[in-house]
This record gives sequence, structure tokens and C-alpha cells, in this order.
Amino acid sequence: MQTNLSNLSKLLDVPATDSDDARRRRLLNIFLVFVALIVPITTLPQVFIGPRPNTMQNIFSEDNLLYWYGSLAIWTLCAIVFTLNRFPRVPGWVAGNLFLLGIMVIFAFMDSPVELVSGRSTIIFIIPVFMAAFLLGAGGSLIYSLLIAIELLVLTWAGNLFQSGNENFSPMIVLVFSGFIALVSGRNSERSIRETRRLSSQRAAILQGISDGIILLDPDGKVIVHNSSASKILNKGLDNCSIKDLLSAVGDQENAEKVNAVWVGRTRQERIDVGGLTLTIAGSEIRDATG
Repeated sequence: MQTNLSNLSKLLDVPATDSDDARRRRLLNIFLVFVALIVPITTLPQVFIGPRPNTMQNIFSEDNLLYWYGSLAIWTLCAIVFTLNRFPRVPGWVAGNLFLLGIMVIFAFMDSPVELVSGRSTIIFIIPVFMAAFLLGAGGSLIYSLLIAIELLVLTWAGNLFQSGNENFSPMIVLVFSGFIALVSGRNSERSIRETRRLSSQRAAILQGISDGIILLDPDGKVIVHNSSASKILNKGLDNCSIKDLLSAVGDQENAEKVNAVWVGRTRQERIDVGGLTLTIAGSEIRDATG
């Protein structure tokens, strides 16, 4: 089970130097897998469940061809975008925009203009607006809400809804208004993320600037935080170091007992001497969502 999850994670992750770009590429891959899986779940009931018998003629009737062609188009789009998104040299925004523009075009042919503009299918246009916020940043939702509003206007004109009096501007107004809300909230979130990263960077710089060694253990005895001085003092790489490795690295029995005392919770912090250099060991109480 663990191996399968690891393979899935490797499939979804895309190597990228920029952390934001890597996060958005991974989100795009998750969206692509979700869309590719949800298509047959929604398509097959429409084709096979109905009053008519499931003969080959009925399954591939003219009424059902739209579902088959639409599903094939979406699968093809997902495959192309997924492949493109796997190449680090291709900017992440290229694959993201290709996917969003692609589903906008496909959605335009999924139903009649009147149903797309003001009927049962109008709700599907919220999907690219929602996805744009995650894939393109704060302004993505606003841009795509405007593009979809234009698309709905084109569908209204193409379906002769102006002449018949069936035009409906409410969905377009709601979409654009939602885009503005997403823009404001997204910028606030991005500001908070930048501030968190700045503070984290400052703490890391302070930690690495301390000459004494510092090691922070989690309740399982694994090293979760350390500075370069600690690695130099112990002459050992400490990334994902276990309590067993740490006990053997600190030297004598007295030092090992102090480390063990921190790990089991008898003390919160201990200072030990290793070759005349000071090393501070502290325990970290990690809480889950339940506290």
C-alpha cells in the first residue's frame, strides 16, 4: 500500500525549482486525474440507464454520440496536458491555461445554447473559474470569469437567444462578481503565504547562524530540525536521523542518557558536551488536528 502511494506521488509530482510552480503543477495533475476518472462515472449512466434497451444501436445513437465525443475530447485533453505538464522546461502556466481553455471549448458543445446560458448546464462554467484560482494564482479566476462571460455572450448570439428573448445575463454577472471576490481573497492568501515564508527564512537564518549545535526531536525520536553546527559536531548528516542513530553518535553513556531523557519526555531540553563543543537537544510536542 505504501509503495502504491509512493508511486502515485511520483506520478503527480513535477520537479521544479520554484516551490509555487511545483505546487501548481501537482494540483493540475490532481485535477487531471480527477477529471479523467469522473468522466466515465457521469457519462456511462447517461448512456446505459434509460427506458430504451441497451442495444448497440441505442448505445451509439445520435442522442448519445455527444456524450461519447465529449468524453473522448476530455480524455484527450487530459492526456495532452498531463504529458506537457511533466516537462519542467515548459512553464507551468502553459499547461494550466491549455487545460482551462480546452474545457471551456468542450463545455460550449456539451449542450444547447439555451441550456448552457440559462439552464441545467450553466453551473459547469464555474469549474474553470474555480480551478483557475489554484492553477494560475489570484488573478486567474477573474480572467477566466471574464472569458467565460464573453463565451456565454457568444453562445447567446449563436443560439439566437437575443431575438427570441431568452437571453440571461445573471450567470455572467455572478461569474464576474465571483472572479473579483476570488481575486481579493487570493491576494490576501498569497500575502499571508509570503509573510510566513519570510518569517520561516528568518528563523532558519538565525538557527544556522548559532555556533552551538541544536537538534529538535519529534515524539518518535526523529530529528525534525537541526542546524549545520549540530551536523559538524556529530560529524554526521542529521536529515531524518532516528533516535537510535543519534544515541550512537553522541558518544558516551552520559550523553546518551540525556538524549534519551528528552526523547521519553522526562526533560524538555538537555545540553551535552561532544568533543568540547556544546550541543542542545530539545523535544517537540507535535499536535494533530484533534489537539
